[in-house]
Parts: sequence; C-alpha cells; structure tokens
Amino acid sequence: MEERIRAGACFLYPSGMRVNAFVSLPIRAVNISEKEVQQLPSLGVRTKFKKAAITFLLDVPELLNVVQCWDNRVRPVLPPQSPWFAPISPLTGELDPNCHEPSQHRDAGFRHDLQEWLAKVGGTYHSPHKFRRGHAVFCLTNAVDYADMEAAMANLMHENMAMTEKYMRLKRAEIKKRITRLGKTAHPDMENSEFIDELETFLARLKGANP
Repeated sequence: MEERIRAGACFLYPSGMRVNAFVSLPIRAVNISEKEVQQLPSLGVRTKFKKAAITFLLDVPELLNVVQCWDNRVRPVLPPQSPWFAPISPLTGELDPNCHEPSQHRDAGFRHDLQEWLAKVGGTYHSPHKFRRGHAVFCLTNAVDYADMEAAMANLMHENMAMTEKYMRLKRAEIKKRITRLGKTAHPDMENSEFIDELETFLARLKGANP
C-alpha cells in the first residue's frame, strides 16, 4: 500500500490529473514510455464532465522512475482493464486481479492513504488537487510563449485559457513574494548597512544635482 500511494503521488504531479480520474485510470490507458495518458470515459476514466483527452506526463525522471517501478509491478499480473492504482486484497495484502471496477469513493481512500504515508515519512500533507496546481504552476512558470501556455491548458483539460489563468494568479503571487523578499535580503557584495549607506550617498548626489 505504501508503494502504491508513493507511486500515485509521483503520478499526480507530472500528469496534473484530477484524483477521480486518476483512481479510475485503467492500466491500458497508461503508456509510461511515451509519457501518454488516455483520459477517456470510454475506458472507464471518470473525468470531469466526461471530457475525453490524451494528456501527457512532464519529463521529471525522479518521479517517473517511481511511476515506472509501480507500472512494472502491476502490468504483468493484472488485466488491462484493472485500475493502474491497483486494488489490494484485504485478505491477502496482495494485488487483487479480480477487482476491475473501482469503487465510487476511491478518491477518499487515496486521500486517506496519502495522509497516512506522508505522516509516516515526515512529509507535509497536501491534497491531491495541490499536486494538480503544482503541475499547472510548473508549466506556466516555465512557459516561454503562448503556445506553451496552450499546451498546459490542453493538458489540464480546460476549455479555454481563462480557466487556466486562475493559476497565473499563483504565478503573480510568487513574483510578489520573491520581489518582497529581495527587498529584505543583503546585497550579494556587501552587508545591508553598507548597501544602504551607498544608496543614501547616491540619493544625496541626485539631490545636489537637482536642487
């Protein structure tokens, strides 16, 4: 179970998926080598408003290695229609090959397992949606042009850029935080007091030049 929730957390961030879609994602809809995810209701994926899309994973090797290890475990022993976030038998503690249909409230189980695992390893709990936001902010922060932003919008399965722009507010908040912090930190080449003295001297010269 710990290996499963670890893999699940590592899948959520590079995919940006909603948790309901993720826990219903069948093995046959996942292609790690191509970094491709088929979020298709026709395959049983519970997407928001039953939208269908082929989405992609961020190329983050440290996370994808964990994802690949779990994929290697479940794919050989479970049928293609079984959930990638594979069911575990309460009787044997092993993967359950007979459970193909994820329960309606499986997302709540994911949150519970995530909270327990993070507490055990000394991590701070973040809701599954925070992983989705993290994906969005990462994409938007590293976007170099509008085409990159459109790609992020498509991967989040948003209808339009206005829906994606809500994450831009997070980006602007990050800019504000950084600029505010810069004003409180020391100049790299001198102590704050020396830097302030230099600024005051410069200002005095300006005043002298502009009475």
